[in-house]
Amino acid sequence: MKLFSSKFNTVGIPTLFIGSTGLGIKLYISKDGYSLERAEGWEPSSFDIPVDPFPIGQDLVLPPENFVPKVLDLPVSVPQDIEQQSLVSVNTEKKPTNNSPAPVLPPASAPKAEPVIYKFSDELKSKGYTVVSNETKDDVVLNILLQRLFPNKIKGFTYGDNQIFKGSKRIVFKTKKIKAKINRFDRELVILDKPDKQFIPVHKNACIEALNAEFKFDASDAKQKKQVNDELARLREWCTEPKIKDVLGRHKFQLLTDTRTNATDEDWKEVIAGGWFKKERGIKYWEKQAFIPRREIDAFLGDKSKKNGIESKKDVTDQQINIFKEKCKAVLEKPFTRSTFYIPTAFWKETKPKPGVNIDSFQEAALFCSKPMKVEDYISKAMQGVPKKAFVTTDVVDYCYVKQSIDQYKKFQTNQPIEGKSFWCAVKLLYGQNKTSTSSKGK
Repeated sequence: MKLFSSKFNTVGIPTLFIGSTGLGIKLYISKDGYSLERAEGWEPSSFDIPVDPFPIGQDLVLPPENFVPKVLDLPVSVPQDIEQQSLVSVNTEKKPTNNSPAPVLPPASAPKAEPVIYKFSDELKSKGYTVVSNETKDDVVLNILLQRLFPNKIKGFTYGDNQIFKGSKRIVFKTKKIKAKINRFDRELVILDKPDKQFIPVHKNACIEALNAEFKFDASDAKQKKQVNDELARLREWCTEPKIKDVLGRHKFQLLTDTRTNATDEDWKEVIAGGWFKKERGIKYWEKQAFIPRREIDAFLGDKSKKNGIESKKDVTDQQINIFKEKCKAVLEKPFTRSTFYIPTAFWKETKPKPGVNIDSFQEAALFCSKPMKVEDYISKAMQGVPKKAFVTTDVVDYCYVKQSIDQYKKFQTNQPIEGKSFWCAVKLLYGQNKTSTSSKGK
C-alpha cells in the first residue's frame, strides 16, 4: 500500500493524501529534519509535484519566521476490523462439534519495521528537478535568487535568516541604473541587480543542508502535513534550477504550450493579433519587440509588412500560429536567467547593446506564450497587491508612463504593446501596495 501521494487541486493548492494500515505512526520533527516510525505493511511513495507550486489566488508567500519544530508521539490506533471483531473464548469442558464455529483469535502483531527515511532532495529529483549542489554554477544560484517578477522593486532590500525557507541565510539585493537617449533626452530605468557573489556559497550551502533534511509525518496530523508540503514548495522555488516555464507558471501565467491550459488556435490568434504586429499612427510596433527578430519579421508578416501588419484575428495565418508554437516551446524550456527585467525592448535598443544581446527571454515569453492577462489580475494574483488609486508626479515623468487613466491601466493586457512600453512597465506603475499593508507604501 502506498504511504502517501500528493496532487494539486483545481485551484493549485498542494494537497497530500496519505494511506494507512491503521497500525499507527510516530512522528519526530526536530532541527535535524523529519522522521517516522511505521508499522509493517507501509510502502513509500512520492509527492506528485507539478510545475506550478503556488496556489492560484495566493501570494508567492514567504515562510513564517516563527516556525517551531515539535515532537509528537501519537497513539497507536487499532484497525477497524479488529475493533469490531468479538473474540470467542474456548470452552475446555465441551469441544466444538462440526456445527460449532471454531474459535476466532486476533491476528498476531507484526513486528515494527525500520523507519523509512525521506529527503526533500530525493522528492524533488524524482520529479525531474535539478537541485542545488556543490556543482551548481555561480550564475545559476544568482538567477535562482531573482525569480520573483516584481517590477515595482526599484529599491534595495534584504531577505532575513529563515525568511524564504527554513535554514535560509541573509541575502542583500541592490539596484542598478540602465540609461538610454530617447528622442534626444537622457532617460534611465532602475532595476533590481543580482546579489554580490559573496552570497553564492551562503545560499548554496543553506540549500544543500535544507535539501538533505530527513522528514516523515503522521497521516492524521493536518498541520504537520501542511508544514512539510509547504517547505517542499519553498525548496522547489529557491533550491532547484528553474526553467522559464517554471518561473512564469509560478506567477500565474497560463502557458499556451501547457496541456493543462487546453489552448486552441483561437487563443494563439488573440495573442498574435493583440497589437504587437500592427502599424498604428505610423508606428510599426513589431519593431519594438524581439520575440520575432528583425531578420525574420518580413517573412513572418509576408505582404502585410508593407501595409498595416496584423490588424485582427482574421489576419492571422496557420503558418504564423505554427511559428509561435515552435518559438514558445523552445524558449519556455530554456534556463531562467535575469539581467534586464523589466526593461522594454524599445528602451533597450537605445542603450546601444552589443550585437545579439537582447532583453531577458522570459519577459517576452510571458507576453507571447500565455493567455492574455490583465495588469490588474497580475498585481492581485501574482503579486498579492492592489492597484494605485491615482498616479503621482514621479509616475507621470517615468519612462514607463503612458497618458491613460487608472481604469485603463487595469485593463491593459500582456498581448498589447501599450505604446511599446509593454505589460511589465504598466505593472510597475500601477502597483500600489500589498494586500496586507495597512497603508500605501507606493513603490
